Amino acid sequence: MKITEVTNKLRDSGESVVPTLLAHKRLVFITESKGDYLNRAGADTINPLVTFFELGAIEFWSNTDPSAYERPHADFFSKATRILHQTNVPIIAGTDSGSFAIIPGKSLITELELLVTAGLSNFEALNSATSVSARVLGFDKIGMIK
Repeated sequence: MKITEVTNKLRDSGESVVPTLLAHKRLVFITESKGDYLNRAGADTINPLVTFFELGAIEFWSNTDPSAYERPHADFFSKATRILHQTNVPIIAGTDSGSFAIIPGKSLITELELLVTAGLSNFEALNSATSVSARVLGFDKIGMIK
């Protein structure tokens, strides 16, 4: 099935999509920095239990070439998000906060930047984290930007 068929079906169904672009992009950031990305400001706010359980993944991604696997995946998800947006599928910002290397709170800013890179305007990206997500959850008067 072609992506346009999928996006049209999603649009027609009224479903929304949370692309969590940072979930893949963080792996690119880790591989490109040889793990230095894991030591950035705010990393100490990540649950230490998550960090402990992910030590193997941290070691793996710190020593992996991103061009072979993860960079193409991150690029694909960005392009897919652009197509979803162009097809008028509601996009909701999400980060998978709680996963390794994803700083709670700060990760949302990066996710919004990635949504803009994928083709949303600054305003549309901000809406994806506020009014769109509120509307999808059934809250019409919450999450408004005025």
